[in-house]
Amino acid sequence: MAQNKVNSIKIAEVPAFVEDRTGWLPCLDTIRDWAKTGKITSKKIGGRVFVETESLDQMIGKEEDNAVQA
Repeated sequence: MAQNKVNSIKIAEVPAFVEDRTGWLPCLDTIRDWAKTGKITSKKIGGRVFVETESLDQMIGKEEDNAVQA
């Protein structure tokens, strides 16, 4: 039975992840807002918050598309 492997990173690592891909370093509060509003997929496991990297890539892609259109 095939399983989909979801890559997740700690929420504290997300700003560096975004900066590597876009050159923009968001603050951790921004990342938490994204998770709270459902813009990115996050999960709390054992008291720690993890964010799915695929949802970040989708979020970043949407942001870049909006910047190009503007």
